[in-house]
Amino acid sequence: MKRKIMALIMALCLVTGLLAGCGNSESAADNATDGKTTQAQDTKDSNASDTRAGGADDGSAAADSADDADMDDEDASEIVVAYPTTYATPDVAAVEEAINTLTMAEINVEVKLMPFELGQYNDQINLMISSGEKLDAMVSFFFGSTEFTSMASQNQLEPLDELLEEYGQGIVETLPEVYLQTTNINGKTLGIPVYKDNVATIYLAMRTDILDKYNLTEQAENIKSVDDIEAVLQVVKENEPALTPMFCAKDQGVLTCGCYLSGNISDVITYDPLYQEQIVAFPELDAKKAVSVFHSDAYADAVTKMHDWYEKGYVFKDSATTELTSTTAISSDVAFAMVFAAENATMMSTVQDCGYDMTVIPLAYQRVTSQKISQLDWVIPVTSTEPEAAMKFMNLLYTNAELVNLLNYGVEGVHYVKNDNGTISLPEGKDASSVGYYGNLSFFIGNQYLSYVWDTYDPDTRAQSKEINDNAQYSDLIGFTFDSSAYANEISAVTNVVAEYHNALVTGISDPEKVLPEFRDKLDASGMKTLVDGIQEQLDAWVANK
Repeated sequence: MKRKIMALIMALCLVTGLLAGCGNSESAADNATDGKTTQAQDTKDSNASDTRAGGADDGSAAADSADDADMDDEDASEIVVAYPTTYATPDVAAVEEAINTLTMAEINVEVKLMPFELGQYNDQINLMISSGEKLDAMVSFFFGSTEFTSMASQNQLEPLDELLEEYGQGIVETLPEVYLQTTNINGKTLGIPVYKDNVATIYLAMRTDILDKYNLTEQAENIKSVDDIEAVLQVVKENEPALTPMFCAKDQGVLTCGCYLSGNISDVITYDPLYQEQIVAFPELDAKKAVSVFHSDAYADAVTKMHDWYEKGYVFKDSATTELTSTTAISSDVAFAMVFAAENATMMSTVQDCGYDMTVIPLAYQRVTSQKISQLDWVIPVTSTEPEAAMKFMNLLYTNAELVNLLNYGVEGVHYVKNDNGTISLPEGKDASSVGYYGNLSFFIGNQYLSYVWDTYDPDTRAQSKEINDNAQYSDLIGFTFDSSAYANEISAVTNVVAEYHNALVTGISDPEKVLPEFRDKLDASGMKTLVDGIQEQLDAWVANK
């Protein structure tokens, strides 16, 4: 059965991609990230970094690098580069030194790395920019103050067009043409999208051992509707009282995870985000009409069904307060099933993190959208003192495998070892928390297709993912990006109302019959209609000029 299920998972990986929208990361052992590419650091640099990481550096390696360089250190530019991490990075100085050996030789730029813990990233970046602190290059985040459109609306980003023309031709040649269209606002390119998996699929995953125990495997593999899902959850509820049939986290829906489900799966409602996940276009209804998702019938139907499941005891009761994730809830025997979204390279690791063999059913496929492409971007903040050097560095992030893997995984032989099949592993006796540098976020670092993959992956994962993305179905609205700079008040007010009501609705806690009308009224009073109208006006102009 294990071979059967893993074969199913691999087949799914070959035919579809996955979304990062509901929160996933690639994994080596503990929620790790993966990567793959063509070359690693040369032996001299790796050995020098080994010595530095071991605390026995006598300075000779750095001196050799300086002697070998064609350029004088006094003429080198110095840049500060910020990016998020999921683990502590006590060895960051060794990684920084190895990176500088490369960047000094390639572009005569010295790099100061500033990794910030994932949960602190928004606050730390906001503090740096608001205080005018030097910050030359960084990657934008999924949400919050460092989300791309948020930074753009606050005029925190340098225009990149002239810099790309002079110092970023490797980026231009690497990225599909449409990518840079998604970060162009009012004729100015403000960000460089990470070249990563962008094809989205939503999955239902269920513990295979429980399905087998109650002869539900064939039934589960032939799920065609939300009622079919409910029938499986009902059996688990009746026979496994210690297990919650369906887990949902405090900030994650189940029937509203990247799509809207309430009836037949073939009738699933997908959408093209126009402003985050709040204002969208429904291609099945009107591909060029901006609507508030919270006012839509699709949203009402999905949260109504979710509340029904909550009342029947099918979904996790403590989603408002839990610190569990979907995978930890399953691995710790709290839950039987989850709905999740992930890219192609992430799907297998998410399933593996559950600690059980899982039966995985695709629920919905999404088009590649502007927001998906521009979700994570390398940008140059207005506090940069060396924008030219920053662009040179970013150009390497899209073209130089050695730099990509240094920033992702650290120093070869110290923080990872390379296997004969091209994958990488953690050094013997080390795990993600003890290895000293564990980036875990290859989908943040420039060109993901240049990064290695961990040994838990098919060695050809990157090639498979790229093929999927190269042949993806794109939204008709690719290239449209909302300029939110004139709507700061409405966005702030709407965001506050959404935070008050949305999570309790999508996790089933609130009764939509009573709460949804109140939610909609408060959204209207906060300026949601003004925001929708503003997006529609910009969208109409974009369509007319396309």
